[in-house]
Amino acid sequence: MISIPKGDRHNIIPALDNIKTSDIMDIMLSDVMNPELLGSIEGKKRELDSLRPFPPEMVRKLEEQFIVEWTYNSNAIEGNTLTLQETELVINRGLTIGNKTFMPKKTHPGKGC
Repeated sequence: MISIPKGDRHNIIPALDNIKTSDIMDIMLSDVMNPELLGSIEGKKRELDSLRPFPPEMVRKLEEQFIVEWTYNSNAIEGNTLTLQETELVINRGLTIGNKTFMPKKTHPGKGC
């Protein structure tokens, strides 16, 4: 990570050609994020990276979970009354839930977009 003293932040633009995107993110995060929280996140990222490559079954389960949560949150914003668990039943098992509205979306990732 590069370090630029706060008083010299205005001089960063000319140096951008020599800086990686990750360095830019480090600069931005160091200004707005609690250093302890940032350290914790970086530690968890290193731990996660040490497990790569992930087993195919783990990737599949993570993708399924992401699709369900993405769909639930997207539909909840639009007034859908299904719970997260009910959304999972509709997506993965094709079940419908009595007296609940469901506005199916074709925009969630990986499900026939």
